Amino acid sequence: MAKYRPRIREQAGASTRALTSVYSYNGDRPVAYLDETYRIEAGTSGYYVMSAVVIESGQRDFVRDGIKGIVGGNYWHTTDALQTEVGRRTTCELLDYLNDPEDREVCLIAHQRRLAENDLRWEEARAACLKSLLGHLNGSGSPMGQVDMFVLEKRLNQSMVNRDAKTKDEAVQAGLVSKQAR
Repeated sequence: MAKYRPRIREQAGASTRALTSVYSYNGDRPVAYLDETYRIEAGTSGYYVMSAVVIESGQRDFVRDGIKGIVGGNYWHTTDALQTEVGRRTTCELLDYLNDPEDREVCLIAHQRRLAENDLRWEEARAACLKSLLGHLNGSGSPMGQVDMFVLEKRLNQSMVNRDAKTKDEAVQAGLVSKQAR
């Protein structure tokens, strides 16, 4: 009988190979890792925040190992973590780690948007934050020089992936981002 192999492992392997290829293409330039968090509560105006941690290529493995040590593995979800006291402490520890000036070349930048009443799935806020971050980091205002490589967590479905691709295309067309940005 054939042994069952979960598809998620195959997908993770494919993702790892794709990232390795893109890292190679990017060379020694910095990489921006983007993540999001949001807050939606009945009766209040919610918010959406997208942050980027920019890391020099030579520091990537060192920083990754440090983060894995703090969170205790490969998985971290800030929105979930902020729901508990332990998670809030760990989040603060991560921010302190990324703020540590000990020869690590790390830069943390965040953009926040209030959620519009009609933005029920926060896609408008996400698009605005993504455009702002891409433009800031890919432009001359970036504190670490131009960043051309951006790593985001995979979206839940192809429709969401397409929305992000459209947002990036709009940023290129508006002159906020170079065509070389990936």
